[in-house]
Amino acid sequence: MLFSTDQKLDIGNRWLGIFTKVSLGICAAVALMYWSYFYVSPSVTVKNSSEFVIDSAVIQLPHSRLDFGEINIGEQNRIYYDLAQLDGDYQYQLVLKSGETLDGRCGYVTNLEVNKRAVLTLNDNGKIRCDF
Repeated sequence: MLFSTDQKLDIGNRWLGIFTKVSLGICAAVALMYWSYFYVSPSVTVKNSSEFVIDSAVIQLPHSRLDFGEINIGEQNRIYYDLAQLDGDYQYQLVLKSGETLDGRCGYVTNLEVNKRAVLTLNDNGKIRCDF
């Protein structure tokens, strides 16, 4: 017999240990890449701090259109967008449940803005505040 039973178990345990370490390393690398993507990607957040329900919120970027859908009272929605953008403004259009439309521009977007966070907040008085 080439290997005894103890040697077979020892070899199997060694390979299992290597397989486990490699699998954990790959899982950690994938998790790190996933987290890094969201850290690096710029985002726009629309917050509803008013007493109105936002029926539709759309932010137009030079190279993207972000549709946030309905945002209820006290809620927020965040969308990450592509780093590759042309230079331009954030153009927003918020349609309230009452039918009123709020249009405007705020902030400036350029190419490769890593980890940029734009926050548009609808206040109680119906005004939009932009924070970057």
